[in-house]
Amino acid sequence: MSHQDVVPPAERFNFASHLFALNQGRATKAAYIDDDGVLTYGALDELLRKEIRAVEVELDGVDISVFSSSGELRGLNVGNPDGFKTPCAFKLGSARLQVKPMSLLGEKVVVQSVKADGAEITFEGSLSGSNLGKIQENVDAYVTALLGAKEKSAKPGKKLQIDELLITNTKINLSMTILGGKAMTIPLPDIKLANLGQGEQGIPGGVRFAQAHTGQRVGHGLAQQPVLLH
Repeated sequence: MSHQDVVPPAERFNFASHLFALNQGRATKAAYIDDDGVLTYGALDELLRKEIRAVEVELDGVDISVFSSSGELRGLNVGNPDGFKTPCAFKLGSARLQVKPMSLLGEKVVVQSVKADGAEITFEGSLSGSNLGKIQENVDAYVTALLGAKEKSAKPGKKLQIDELLITNTKINLSMTILGGKAMTIPLPDIKLANLGQGEQGIPGGVRFAQAHTGQRVGHGLAQQPVLLH
């Protein structure tokens, strides 16, 4: 097949739906194998339709360069579960990632740059919970069904270092379901962090970095000692 025969994706492209369509004829083939057994493509499709695809996920475009270990995604849109009135739970204009190629072979992955722009998070509360809480429940149920409820022993994962983290033009929408989709918008200051996880241990797992700064260059007397929130 020549490149002229390749049909470009639609303007709004659902990658999950595309992946399942490609594997429709392989329902009995193994998609995932571990010590507890085999999960076929058919079973995985059914599981994801029930747990993950309770929300619509769309992506405008993805660019990945294996040679430079970099990637970019554009126009990520995560919809809401049934019963919520706001248009979506999460939007992201663009995100760019640059990784030091040779670090992928070592014990610590060095991310040279992470830049996210135009993130929009919508929190919608109701008497039964929130949209973000429901999405988390769906993800947890999927992981439990896929990997099993019992805790698995695993080797420690790779360590992580982030040299530059830049998050710009972010806002949060707050709403209640009884308001019928209306929300109050709160813009957030840009977040600029640098030199995260440069020690031997890297960035500790299970912690979040919370240190916002505006108006100065990245790393200027800022993130040499980032705040850790457990």
